[in-house]
Amino acid sequence: MRLLRLGLAAFGPYREAFEIDFASFEADGVYLIAGPTGAGKSTILDAVTFALYGAAPRYEGRLHVRSDLAGAEQPTWVELEFAVGERVLRVRRSPEYERPKQRGTGTTTQKAQAQLLELVDGGWAPVSTSIAEVGAEIGRILGLSKDEFLQVILLAQGGFAEFLQASSDERKQLLQRLFGTGSMRRLRELLLADARAVDAERGELERTRDASGARALEAAASLAVVDGEPADEATREGEPDADGTPDGARRIDAELLAEAEARLEACVAERRAAADEAAERERAARAARDAAAALAERFVRREAAIAALAALDAASPEVDADRSVLEDADRAAEVASALDRWSRADAELERAEREVARATDRLPAGVEPRHAAVEAEHERALDAGARAAAAVELEQQLPVLERGSDAAATAASRAEAAVEAAKRERAAAPAARAALADAREAATATAAGLGAAERAVESALARRDARARADALAGALDAARRAAAETAKAQAAAAAEAQRLQAARIDGIAGELAAALVDGAPCPVCGALEHPAPHAAAVDAVSADDVAAALAGSEAAVAAALEANDELARLERTLAALEASAGGDAGAIARELEAAEQQLAACADAAAERDRLAAELEEHDQAAHGLDERIRDLEAEAASARAAATGAATRLADA
Repeated sequence: MRLLRLGLAAFGPYREAFEIDFASFEADGVYLIAGPTGAGKSTILDAVTFALYGAAPRYEGRLHVRSDLAGAEQPTWVELEFAVGERVLRVRRSPEYERPKQRGTGTTTQKAQAQLLELVDGGWAPVSTSIAEVGAEIGRILGLSKDEFLQVILLAQGGFAEFLQASSDERKQLLQRLFGTGSMRRLRELLLADARAVDAERGELERTRDASGARALEAAASLAVVDGEPADEATREGEPDADGTPDGARRIDAELLAEAEARLEACVAERRAAADEAAERERAARAARDAAAALAERFVRREAAIAALAALDAASPEVDADRSVLEDADRAAEVASALDRWSRADAELERAEREVARATDRLPAGVEPRHAAVEAEHERALDAGARAAAAVELEQQLPVLERGSDAAATAASRAEAAVEAAKRERAAAPAARAALADAREAATATAAGLGAAERAVESALARRDARARADALAGALDAARRAAAETAKAQAAAAAEAQRLQAARIDGIAGELAAALVDGAPCPVCGALEHPAPHAAAVDAVSADDVAAALAGSEAAVAAALEANDELARLERTLAALEASAGGDAGAIARELEAAEQQLAACADAAAERDRLAAELEEHDQAAHGLDERIRDLEAEAASARAAATGAATRLADA
């Protein structure tokens, strides 16, 4: 990691905004942060730690890191730009502090905030804005937790002062605490105890092999096994790491895990891109399908119109013939009354002629009939009577003709109004259909995220389960730590006891040899015949069985300690995996789950709305087709009504 720029305001002793361009020092190699006491040197390092991990080592016991010199309205923030490999990132944090209320009097709590950005193509792209996610992402990018960062990268000022003033034992304990070497020390003790046990077993086998005549050599060999250097050097070679894993295995595991994580992330990104592309293709396909359906509907309507036009063309002669018959009938209806009057006049004329003939026959003799004059007068009377009768009849028929003409005109007006209303309704149909299609498209676009919403809910549920399992594992992990510590203590005690018994056994062997010496008999060690100062017998004699039992107990303690450490390592790996799967605290996961469930409900509602709108759109198209047929029927009725009104008006005019 390389520091590039640090900016801060109202942080620690810094009241105003302050900025350091670390990138300008890179060409100098090593550089020094110097200044008098209280100038703010340590605050710069505190600000770096606070920006990365949201906490500063010197402020662990204080309620806040906000400057006491800052104004009431002045915000507190720290912003750090740093590079990790080829990536350039910016993290900005604000702590929780009290500020004046915007309305009214008093103060309110300004919540802590965090934001992580990455420089991409010359611009800052957001990575996360959640405090928990920012901390987890920085830990993943740097590969160090806050405690590891403070132990390996930045040694706290107070910790170093404590180290300088401490005694040797205290320095040892402090170094173990600062650098976390306690587990390595316990592991070294376990390995040393195991090496001693193996050496003791080897020595016991050698002593058994040489028991026939080399007790002194066996004692010397046992003494060399206990006090010699080869065992220590053997134990130092290939010494494993703090968790019992050799450096090569750890490196291989880290490489395999990094490679697996990269493949998993690439696979997830590929699947997510494929899902987005599939959703986009689905939206495009739905839009194309709707456009094709609309085009097909227009083609169907066009074909129907062409067929109707062809049918009308085929029936045109019959229609023309019917029109001619109708026109003839209308004309006949107009003259029917006149013909009727003419027939009645002819009948009246014949009757009058018969009356005249009978009257002439009844004339007295000698009276010359004035037939011609009578006939002429009769003709005039007939004409006058016919005209009077016709006038009377026309006067009687006039109201009926007027009412018929008015009724026909009213019917024609109503038919034309119905046609206009139907045409207005049909003219509004395309806009209504477009609104339905737009609404369906919007619902389709929202419903396209249904699969992603379901996956988000499943992921949130899995993270919530991982969070619950991780929280539930805390008790078992504490018990495993206690068991590891207790078994390590028991193993150390068993190893010490075995070593003590081995030393006592060696002293006892010298006493046994001295007790077996006889004056005049050669010493089995030096061959001397005189024995002026034989070794005194041991007060508490230790047998080989005692040593073997102690070694067996030490081996059992080592096995128990290893088993406890394996269980602790397993639980720690499980906890780390669950923490990685959870990726945040329970509150953040619950909020993400709630948001995902709301999105899922919205997508499901949009899918139902899409289906409803599709059915409504189909009903609208059917209604539009029916409206077209109704318009044609109304136009035919209006034409008939107009023809009837014209005929009635003509008859009224003739009358």
